[in-house]
Amino acid sequence: RFTMMGGELCVNGLLAAATAMQTRSGVIIGSNNLRVTFSKSDWQTKISLSLTYRKESLADENVVLFDSIGYVVDSRAPVMVGLKETLKRKCEIWDVPAFGHVQAYGNQIRPYVFVRNTDSLIAETACGSGSIAAYVSTDAGDARLLVDIYQPTGKPIRIQRSNESCSFTISARVDRIA
Repeated sequence: RFTMMGGELCVNGLLAAATAMQTRSGVIIGSNNLRVTFSKSDWQTKISLSLTYRKESLADENVVLFDSIGYVVDSRAPVMVGLKETLKRKCEIWDVPAFGHVQAYGNQIRPYVFVRNTDSLIAETACGSGSIAAYVSTDAGDARLLVDIYQPTGKPIRIQRSNESCSFTISARVDRIA
């Protein structure tokens, strides 16, 4: 069982937890009882999960909502002054424990995530759920293509949706640093 402190979905946390497991494959239960299967090799960790979401287009915002986190996906950088308060209000409006802004340009992202329970705003160096939000907000997500989304670190996370509309496979290289 793996749960983030704020109760939010954290795909990269799930990838890290799977990498830390002693077995090459298995099941992890994540936040909101999300069942995640994993497999790993020496060079990559792969997780598969069923992740329901919905897309909303409001005014000039594209919003992607998962059960425990939401994102505004935009090609423009967020206005940093007041961003924490803006994302905090979105947590309340959409009743999720976390909300982020993903600046998506081409196949690259720059994510910012606010977590309500910790009252924290982080400029993420990598963000799996933000990558999925960017993926599903594009035509690539609708076409079920295999796509590499590049994180602010310059490293890719690979996302593919299966024929079942909410079933995703995510893979990335995860390195132990300690």
